[in-house]
Amino acid sequence: MTEIRSLMQEDIPAAKRALGENYANLQQVAEYVENNYAKVGEHISKPFPWTEPSGVL
Repeated sequence: MTEIRSLMQEDIPAAKRALGENYANLQQVAEYVENNYAKVGEHISKPFPWTEPSGVL
């Protein structure tokens, strides 16, 4: 019974807080990526030279 009480009073609320914090952090990462990297693709018309096939297998 004390294990269930501990889960309900401590572990579950702590896990919910951690999930909320992780969600907020992931939202910030997504916004950063959208603002700094996603729009870069609009300006690139040619791939980087090291990504082009060289014909050598």
